[in-house]
Amino acid sequence: MKRNFAAVLCTVLLAGSLAGCGGNGSSPSQSAQETTKAAAATTETTAAAPAEMPSSDVKVKESVVVGIKAQITSMDVQSVSNVAHNIPYKLTHATLVTMNLDTGEILPDLAESWEWIDDVTIEFKLREDAKFHNGEPVTAQDVVFTFERGREGIASANKMKPATEVTAVDDHTVRMVLNAPNVDWLDTISLPVFSVLSEKALAEDPEKGYEIGAGPYVVKEFVSKDYLALTRFEDYMDGPVPTRNLTLRYIPEASARLIALQTGEIDLCQDPDTIELDTVRSDPNLTLVEFPGTTCQFFGFNCKDEVTGNKKLRQAIACAVNKQDIMDVTINGYGTIASSFWGPTQYGYIDNFETWPYDLDMAKELMKEAGLENGVDLEITVSSGARVVSAEVLQAQLKEIGVNIIINEVDSAALTSITNEARHQGLVYGLGFNTAGDEVRRVYGDGSSTNRSHYHNDRVIELMDLAVQEFDDAKRKEYYKEIQEIAKDDIPVIPLYYEQNFWGVNKNTGGVTWYGNSNVDLSTVYVTE
Repeated sequence: MKRNFAAVLCTVLLAGSLAGCGGNGSSPSQSAQETTKAAAATTETTAAAPAEMPSSDVKVKESVVVGIKAQITSMDVQSVSNVAHNIPYKLTHATLVTMNLDTGEILPDLAESWEWIDDVTIEFKLREDAKFHNGEPVTAQDVVFTFERGREGIASANKMKPATEVTAVDDHTVRMVLNAPNVDWLDTISLPVFSVLSEKALAEDPEKGYEIGAGPYVVKEFVSKDYLALTRFEDYMDGPVPTRNLTLRYIPEASARLIALQTGEIDLCQDPDTIELDTVRSDPNLTLVEFPGTTCQFFGFNCKDEVTGNKKLRQAIACAVNKQDIMDVTINGYGTIASSFWGPTQYGYIDNFETWPYDLDMAKELMKEAGLENGVDLEITVSSGARVVSAEVLQAQLKEIGVNIIINEVDSAALTSITNEARHQGLVYGLGFNTAGDEVRRVYGDGSSTNRSHYHNDRVIELMDLAVQEFDDAKRKEYYKEIQEIAKDDIPVIPLYYEQNFWGVNKNTGGVTWYGNSNVDLSTVYVTE
């Protein structure tokens, strides 16, 4: 890491961390005995404390504009699951439970409490004051509808599989029956893809009814790949938020985002270019927010492709990639080298995991074993400026072993389509990791929209299932270690680095929760005048 920044500014300037008690369930560190006790008792919960609000005598801007780096392509929470979409989904929708992504603590949201009836059955008691944007109350039937609809969603289908039965006990009680004990179930359903939808709204408007949520903001206008304009929901269950109008505006170029921030056109700028960080620091009207990230930038392969399906080729490339050089050139060294495709705060993470060495002689020998000693063409699909730079560095590095990289630069929507349909050979992309061990299912699970390598290994699938049902801490960690060792040998993905997070903001900004996985919570953002 070039520089080690503490997240001091996040605490001092921008109010943020969700606090409070609540939740139950089995955390990965609980013993089987503790988990059994937790399952036997009704959970007492209190609502999470909101981020710090401005005092009543302080005037805040009615409208706040955020410059974002990636396109928002859909407001259907069950169609896309990534950082670019999780940010707006948290603004417009609500889940049964939520999580402090830094601590892993499960907190109430639409559910005020929950109780494990047995190892595979859980009941949720819904808040009676929660309403959708159409004025309808949030009911247990809406939760049932959401899960049933989610079984067909592009981003949600794979995640819904553990819940074999979801029923409404009464208007405000939901019962879920899982196909097996699941240590991470509460973590999983805190994801935005599990946001509760209004059955009535979708019945009345199948094309756009999914925009109706129970979150703090209502969709006013959405232009796909351009901007999302929101207005405050006055009947929000936790009370109206400080900012009346909030707009997320797509500005692809980092330099253009920063200029917009400096001129006051926007109030928050996501990921200013690292070469311009001192510009933000030196501007008396701005503040630079910086904190360690859990988003891993990676070079992935399509394991179904005729060329990149060759494991020896993938191993050869792994030995020819100099990660430090890629990180230095792409983000000026503001990051941490990744050795395993695993989140640094995710359960099961292994410090100093032994990965493939940078060794050109070994790489050339593996190219021979792959039957490609005379070289090969390989197309890399990539979607944004910084990642194009990474692809160009890879292009230069892999020439050394006879791999001719062809860069296919597309927008983010096209990349999603291409990789979902396995029409790529390789890609440079990023994935933000949460805290649950079962996050690995997003990476290597069959049918997962974030398994962009279309990787399948029977033993890995078996280990994922064993791990999520295992309450013994040591055994569970061994399962996850074995997954990482198998993935190292199969190399569907070369993890490159975890990026440092940066936001440039108006100096009077407050009310933001900054999370390392980049799922920044803007629900209570405000800018004082």
